[in-house]
Amino acid sequence: MTGDERPYGYVSRKQVAQLIGDTLEQDLPVKHVVDELQRTYEPFFLIPDLARRRNCERDWRELLGDRVICMEDPTDTVEVAAGLVGLCEGVFSDLDALARHLKQQGVTRQRLGAVIRALTPFAATLGRDSVPRPSLEDDYLPTNDDNSGHRRIA
Repeated sequence: MTGDERPYGYVSRKQVAQLIGDTLEQDLPVKHVVDELQRTYEPFFLIPDLARRRNCERDWRELLGDRVICMEDPTDTVEVAAGLVGLCEGVFSDLDALARHLKQQGVTRQRLGAVIRALTPFAATLGRDSVPRPSLEDDYLPTNDDNSGHRRIA
């Protein structure tokens, strides 16, 4: 292992045999399993609350990046998971559309805010966070060639 690699542990071949029924020749590194998983699926890791976030976010974020979703409360799991599917599949054009839908479904203002906060970082990676993209092509960019009007005092 080089100095910049982090040990994530291994998927036990014994547990794979017990739980799935497949036979592995050896334990598999978790990083390898996650890399293979991402070739076929769009995996997410939901952290159910802020206390657990402190304990595991860093390692999972190094494995899955912005696909780690940090919730404030586990009661938001259904709405967050449905929101992820809706954003990925294009059912919701952006977080504003998702928020309107959740409000129509009777989600309270407090829970609605928590769901949108949990999904905002990932939605930004899709360009669906309801924030307009900056346009710099037609904007005047100052060159700072003009006199500022300040005088240096010696």
